[in-house]
Amino acid sequence: TIRRDFSLFGELGRRGYGYETRALRDFFGELLGQDQETHIALVGVGNLGRALINYEFQNRNKMRVTQAYDVPENPLVGTITSTGVPIYDIADFSKNIKNSKIKTAIISVNKENAQEVADILVKSGIKGILNFSPLRLQVPEDVVVQSIDLTKELQTLLFFMSNKDIK
Repeated sequence: TIRRDFSLFGELGRRGYGYETRALRDFFGELLGQDQETHIALVGVGNLGRALINYEFQNRNKMRVTQAYDVPENPLVGTITSTGVPIYDIADFSKNIKNSKIKTAIISVNKENAQEVADILVKSGIKGILNFSPLRLQVPEDVVVQSIDLTKELQTLLFFMSNKDIK
């Protein structure tokens, strides 16, 4: 039951009275780290990177891409997006991150550059990486990586479309 599941987190409601939804929302928001704003750096300002910069994470959670990085050859380096995100040269990553609260980054670069970017992120103190490259990143144990391989996701979708009886 819900009461039994919630009991794992302590006393959240009163017997016979149910739960106060606002208190539950606040409790689980704090538990999931949604009670404070999370600033995120993004590396790779190509098509996917620009889409992620413009994605409104903050409408659902208190997360915002606040800095973006790319190689100096990208003409967007040195500009600010329409959503107010500055785009820096990747060479400035370590220096800029030291003066920020950023501990989370998104990698949206090609497979060939993903590990090099991950190494820069880790050396700069990043502790969480959302990886959109198909490369399995090698990072220290204290760094969390969540990988999203769009090819695998599309293959999974196509499989289930072809095999509707399998769930």
